[in-house]
Amino acid sequence: MSLKFIQFGLGPIGIEVARTALSKGFEIVGAVDIREDIVGKDIADVLGLEDKTGITVKKSIKEIGNVGADVVFHNTVSKFPDALPQLLEIIGEGYNIVSTTEELSFPYYRYPEKAKELDETAKKAGVTVIGTGVNPGFVLDTLPIVMTTPAKRVEKVEGLRIQNASVRRYPFQKKIGSGMKPEDFRKAWDEGRLGHMGFKESTSMIAHALGWKLDKVEEVCEPVVAEKHVETQYFKVEPGFVRGLHQTVTGFMDGKEVIRLTIHAALGEENPRDEIFITGEPDIHLIIYGGLHGDIATVSVTANMAPIVINATPGLKTMIDLPVPRNYQK
Repeated sequence: MSLKFIQFGLGPIGIEVARTALSKGFEIVGAVDIREDIVGKDIADVLGLEDKTGITVKKSIKEIGNVGADVVFHNTVSKFPDALPQLLEIIGEGYNIVSTTEELSFPYYRYPEKAKELDETAKKAGVTVIGTGVNPGFVLDTLPIVMTTPAKRVEKVEGLRIQNASVRRYPFQKKIGSGMKPEDFRKAWDEGRLGHMGFKESTSMIAHALGWKLDKVEEVCEPVVAEKHVETQYFKVEPGFVRGLHQTVTGFMDGKEVIRLTIHAALGEENPRDEIFITGEPDIHLIIYGGLHGDIATVSVTANMAPIVINATPGLKTMIDLPVPRNYQK
């Protein structure tokens, strides 16, 4: 498929999104990052491509000029308020956006007014904006929503994601608290400095899709403490120190638990898997043995959503507003 893109953000995920998009036959026409060590470099050097492209990394989207891009892959920050100025700048240049900002996956939960403003701005500009990825974006929201389809009646939705974090990149291993003391972990959680982002957004998306109005949403997180030495490329964890987290978000309706999502991510974790449980008529149980690889799945979902997004009606979208996601090959 002929599709031109700009890569906005060249951290580990942004680089892999660009590489994945190129492997699908998409054409890169611009790149943005603020890191001084890569600004001005040919994008080929940043992505590890053999041939120079003549496309250099710019500090802002405005510096790129009119390059006829169909979409911008936005891979920078996790929080919606931090991403909003960047998103508005991209929209101002007239580009569609596929973003991995976790809180953008369903921003109506935390920031309903700002989300509405972003939607209106995108509509006026004639562009489409979506926040996606593997989680949030797919495995613990879009997938369970789809799995409710063959049920006559749904009483409860549960999702469980068990990950061996030893195979993940450094930022992920760090954000689950690897190597910390349990007391330091709990303090960092209370201060919002670690943990999985977007869980409440996933819960709210599921509820919205099913027409449920939740009374409250609760989130808890506990450290997973090592009982033996665990070592990865980035961390050495001794017994008594943290090797990961166990994080759960629960949604209640009419005083009853109707949604429960759990992520258990830890170094050296055995039997990784993704599970979806639908309680209703009939009960449905889905297991993905081995689980989806978080980094690979994130960049794949991002790249695969681009053809859908550029053909969508303008505005701020969620994964349940668009056609069923699918894979696009070169």
